[in-house]
Amino acid sequence: MAMKKFTWRYLSGHRRKGVSFYECRIVGRVDSEMLFFLPKKIRSKIAGKNVTLATLLDLWVCILIVAILATLGVAVSEKIAFRDALWQVWQTITTVGYGDGPAKSDIGRGVTVLYSVAGIVLFGKLISVHSDYREEQRRARRYGSMKNPEVNGYVILRFPGETNLLTLVSELRKGHPEVPICVVDPILEELPQSVQLIQGLHYVRGSLLSRDTYAQAAIAQSKQIIIFPDHAQGSEADATTRTVLELVENVTTKKVPIIFVLADTANLWMFDGCHAKAIHANVEVLLIAQECEDPSSAAAIQSMLSNLQGANPKTVSVTAALHGVAWGDMASRFPKACQSIGVKASPLALVRDECPNHLPDFDTKLGPGDEIILLVTGDVPWSTLEAALIR
Repeated sequence: MAMKKFTWRYLSGHRRKGVSFYECRIVGRVDSEMLFFLPKKIRSKIAGKNVTLATLLDLWVCILIVAILATLGVAVSEKIAFRDALWQVWQTITTVGYGDGPAKSDIGRGVTVLYSVAGIVLFGKLISVHSDYREEQRRARRYGSMKNPEVNGYVILRFPGETNLLTLVSELRKGHPEVPICVVDPILEELPQSVQLIQGLHYVRGSLLSRDTYAQAAIAQSKQIIIFPDHAQGSEADATTRTVLELVENVTTKKVPIIFVLADTANLWMFDGCHAKAIHANVEVLLIAQECEDPSSAAAIQSMLSNLQGANPKTVSVTAALHGVAWGDMASRFPKACQSIGVKASPLALVRDECPNHLPDFDTKLGPGDEIILLVTGDVPWSTLEAALIR
């Protein structure tokens, strides 16, 4: 059986658009069929093209084979039970050395010398390769060459800036502390240091015009997709966002909600027919203008939008129980219904055909497909509240 020949290769001065970094990794020269004792097909299925991970798997296989052969050798030469021989081999290979079953025959001692040396070498190599693998994982995550290992999380297309990303992550994780987040960007060299410290946040570097990038980010299995505009201004930024949005819709299903940031409100027509929802990029400017016109109102709106404090918006679907009920009647019953079940909530807007109306006519009848945006504190059992509204 052909054995793998290990060599070290030191890669220095490697540059990615002006950024220099160094890395040291194990590179194996292998034949076409075997890498140590692990069959090629199994190795490819488990480790893919990751040479370090394949080497790690091979070392475990080697240790297992050495342990089995050594156990058989000790059991035969010492004339002891297999389980006793296995116990003796384990404590010798791992250098624990309890000494409660040392070899007594010359053959047994010779076998012990051979497998103990082999075990020490293999375990030493295992620790070294495992450290290399961990370092590769950290480097891959830092530079965006690692596939997103999580599903059912948020995927953010284009890096919105360090401060904006940190704020967004803290908001998203207020209600779901461990939800995974993946950032995809075509030009970001590496994750900022403050972002690297966030657990469960991954980075994929690649073109947003490439299907491979979306596969790398596991975008089809995501919980929600957020698209930020590129660094271009106005129409150019929104036109690029429209292109990315079309590609995203091609590789996902309509069940995956998409949000995009609109650079210029005049370009909303570009997104006609899309199932995504637009968020205006100049919301902070609107809040400033609102504060100038009506002092303290901007603070109230900002508190409402934040998941970190105050009451939060929550959208609920109107079921058959409220069909035909006028908005005014529903709103007038709301305080008493909330008090009866011990919750704090207030109707904020009626959503019909995805268009929110904050001040619908009192005689507007609720019907199929309608939604109500509530202003709530904590969690509101909508089905229970809905039943209280029709009593």
